[in-house]
Amino acid sequence: MNISKYNISLNNVKKLLKKYSLLKDVSTYKKKPSDELIEISKKGTYLSTYQKAIEELCYDYLLKDRSIFYFQYSNFSRKLCLRYSYYQCPYEFPTYEDYLNQNGFDYNLVGEMF
Repeated sequence: MNISKYNISLNNVKKLLKKYSLLKDVSTYKKKPSDELIEISKKGTYLSTYQKAIEELCYDYLLKDRSIFYFQYSNFSRKLCLRYSYYQCPYEFPTYEDYLNQNGFDYNLVGEMF
C-alpha cells in the first residue's frame, strides 16, 4: 500500500460512515499521538486514554455515539507501518434522536438545531 491508496481508503471509510449516518465529525487536525497520549495508553486506564485522544483531537472520525477511529500511515526505512485504533465511547447517554423524542421534539421539524 502507498500513501495514495491509504488516502483513498480513508475517504471510503468516510463515505461508508456517512452512508449509514454514523459520522458526527472529521478531524482536520491530523497529527501523531503526543508522547503523553502514548504513555497514558500504555499505563493509564481506557477512560483516560479516550479522554486524552478527544482532548488532543487525535482521531480521524468521531462517530455519533462519540466513539472514535484513528488511522496512521508511516513508512520507516522502507517498512510500511499502519495503525488502526477504535475507541468506543466509555459513557452512556441518549442519542440525539432519543433526546429529542424525550423532550417532545420531532427530528424532521428541528433537524440539527440543538
